[in-house]
Amino acid sequence: MPPIQQNQKSVGPIIGIIIIIVVLLVGALYFWGGTLNKSTMPIESPEQISAGTDTVVSGLQTVGVTDSLEDISADLNATDVSSLDDSDNIESVVNSQ
Repeated sequence: MPPIQQNQKSVGPIIGIIIIIVVLLVGALYFWGGTLNKSTMPIESPEQISAGTDTVVSGLQTVGVTDSLEDISADLNATDVSSLDDSDNIESVVNSQ
């Protein structure tokens, strides 16, 4: 009986393809990271931040100075808190009490 020949498959091409894919992914991530670094916003110093005016803060600071309940209620009703973070949570807490 003649010996049966086994077909041995080479893993060389598979390893080569994997290496090429890894190199392409590393190169793509390198260039993508480079474009992210270029497109970042300039860092502002604390002096520049404090010198700027915030329209939300300016709007919140325009309240009356009296301590009567009617004036306080009018100030609360006139204050727009929709632009503040977590304003939905504020409404639910106020309405639950």
